[in-house]
Amino acid sequence: MLVRELVADLVEHGGQPAGHHRFQFVKPGHLIWSHVSGSPSVAGSGLGSPRDILSPLWPLVPSRSHRNSLSGGRSRPSGGATLAGMRATSGVRHAPDTSGLREKRRAENFPVALRVLPEQLRADLVAVYSVARTVDDLGDEAEGDRVAQLEAFSSELSAAFGNGEPEDPAVRGLLPAIRAGRLTEEPFQRLVQANIQDQRVHRYPVFADLLAYCRLSADPVGRIVLDLLGVADPAAAGLSDRICTGLQLVEHWQDVGEDYRNGRIYLPQEDLAEFGVAEEELGAAHASPRLKALMRWETGRAAALLGSGADLLGYLSGWGRFAVSGFLAGGLATVDALRASGGDVLSAPVRPSRAGLLSWLGWLQVGTRRRSG
Repeated sequence: MLVRELVADLVEHGGQPAGHHRFQFVKPGHLIWSHVSGSPSVAGSGLGSPRDILSPLWPLVPSRSHRNSLSGGRSRPSGGATLAGMRATSGVRHAPDTSGLREKRRAENFPVALRVLPEQLRADLVAVYSVARTVDDLGDEAEGDRVAQLEAFSSELSAAFGNGEPEDPAVRGLLPAIRAGRLTEEPFQRLVQANIQDQRVHRYPVFADLLAYCRLSADPVGRIVLDLLGVADPAAAGLSDRICTGLQLVEHWQDVGEDYRNGRIYLPQEDLAEFGVAEEELGAAHASPRLKALMRWETGRAAALLGSGADLLGYLSGWGRFAVSGFLAGGLATVDALRASGGDVLSAPVRPSRAGLLSWLGWLQVGTRRRSG
């Protein structure tokens, strides 16, 4: 029953169809996989084996000397919201688990709330997704004064956490978890602030500025999930931040062209200059060789963040570990898809495959260790 529901979940979730996979245990506890047909294998994607990508040894911000060796005269360095990394859809308010919200969940890079999860955890995750989705849609697509609408939504959140009765259906969906003491207000308000920042900031000079934005737009979602799982360890929170920032970055790299057309550029200005990429190139039908090289570089940094946060799974057990594995698996499968594109994120949509997501999800269950004690 569990396997059938899991497969149904992943089929419903979406993504590009992929070929059949062959799983092979090379040693106890270490699972690798390769494609028989379909999209490229992990090894072919430039990531190496799952064990390689999960190594925290990759540098998160390699030196400029590494950057200058990228292909096209430069070679890739050896190292490297939303539910963090959520994909934009429409500006409609969302009641939890409506048909419209389910359709949006299917568009994400990762399964938001697997049907195999316990009812309460799944309901909580759906409610959190509904709020995060609404905040993002208000910031991306709402008509009229978006800042005013986001501030009004912030007031709705404050009412909910202050024992009031919010009117917004998405916020009302949080009430059971709020009143049971499973959630706190601060991370939700950071998500609102991220979208207010989007109305005012459209360029990021350096990577550190983008990371600061991700602390508002992505990291709070991981903190919310840890709250729901009852995990209060500061080390776990730091690892969660790395995963969430990585998820946010791969979503940005998928949407470079769309964001450019909407007047936003998340690629750091210093990186555009370093690779000789003009802003206008982001609106082209195909990526230039310079932009491809830049996207391979940025994908490596996102992969490093995801891999260096994978130790979070060691702090989790049971269904919580499984749910978070799904988020991380979606990010790693998206890295595979970005690698397979060769850095051309403009010619066609870059989406993770279902088979790739399932492969990473399976490997994370057996290939990462739980902490003792």
